[in-house]
Amino acid sequence: MSDDSRILRIACQLIVFILYPISRVRLLLWPYTNPGTDLDVYFDYVQRAAAGQVPYRDFIVEYPPAAWFVIRAPGATGWIEYARRFTWIGTSLEIAAFGVFLLAARAVSQRRFWPAAATYVIVTTLLREFLWTRLDTGLLLLLMIWAWLVLTSAPGSSDSKRTLSYVVLGLATAFKVAPLVMLPFALAHDWRKEHGGIRWSLAVWFAVGVAAPFLLMAPTAGLAPLGFLRYHLDRGLEVESIGATLAWATRWMGQPVAAVQARHAFELAGPGTAAIAQLSTIASAGVVAACFAAEIARPWRGAAIVAGAIALAAFVIVSKVLSPQYFFWLLPLFSLAGMDAWTSDRAHLAWCAALLAIASLTHLIYPTFFLAVVNLQPLGFFLLLSRNALVVVVVIGLALRVWRR
Repeated sequence: MSDDSRILRIACQLIVFILYPISRVRLLLWPYTNPGTDLDVYFDYVQRAAAGQVPYRDFIVEYPPAAWFVIRAPGATGWIEYARRFTWIGTSLEIAAFGVFLLAARAVSQRRFWPAAATYVIVTTLLREFLWTRLDTGLLLLLMIWAWLVLTSAPGSSDSKRTLSYVVLGLATAFKVAPLVMLPFALAHDWRKEHGGIRWSLAVWFAVGVAAPFLLMAPTAGLAPLGFLRYHLDRGLEVESIGATLAWATRWMGQPVAAVQARHAFELAGPGTAAIAQLSTIASAGVVAACFAAEIARPWRGAAIVAGAIALAAFVIVSKVLSPQYFFWLLPLFSLAGMDAWTSDRAHLAWCAALLAIASLTHLIYPTFFLAVVNLQPLGFFLLLSRNALVVVVVIGLALRVWRR
């Protein structure tokens, strides 16, 4: 091992063994209890349920049922206690996700293990605002479990890990619907190895994972939990999306564009923004279809998480909603995909640096200069343009790498 490699490994180990525990202990000892985040919405939902209202049937919950079980987990208590309990739950889920990430990273490459682990720690620490005020740690854990199962499952039809991976992917879809776009790529990867009924059994196990949380809600809410889909279809153009960045530029051409608060988020309002939102929805579905067509025409190299992560990232960045908390689970998934895709260690380190840059820009967007974003100031536009352009370059770069290899 060269001196440079040894220094890099030691630096990464210091990040993992010092920065990670200090940052997580700080969250647990001094949790965020001030109002003004999505935690306010969760607390309101729990209070309504405690008063006898049925979630989804009597009031709108914009998340699928699996997420609802996490929302209500802290119990019907006072605000301070609810916020503290939610912090403990969110941090515990993230710690578990980190443990599974390490198992998956070790399965991919022992040589790249420490840079990947350090990248995870820095990324999630930069985005720590979403660790105790959002639901995304739950999705992060499910995606890390899915990735580990995919990376360590054997190609044989009797492999229980592969079957379980579809159940977990189904649960992830019942937590936030976006992971659904990875299903065709996982199936295409496995169907090339299997025949007959075994192929369809994998899709059935995915359906079991999706249906389980809905069935648990059915005795009280019936089919009402499916209403969360209407909520998201009706959403406008979120101010941090790529479509909003393009529409924002027209403000300097005299267009009356403004950021307005709607549906627990800030959306861009002005001439043409509704049309851009609709086009973004169509484009996000189209880009996934294009990725799948490429997969069928010439299968992308690497494990199923590579093509799945590319499709998920493409779907998210093109859609009308691109919340900063999405990067909390997307970047760790991309870290594992990059470990598998890049053959050169130098290219892998550059990949890690790109993920760190995305996380740093996202941290500047929220919470550091979020007022500059919602007030449509030049600094906010520059940060969003830089982050969104870098994300597009990273996703396209990985896709081209896997396609050409």
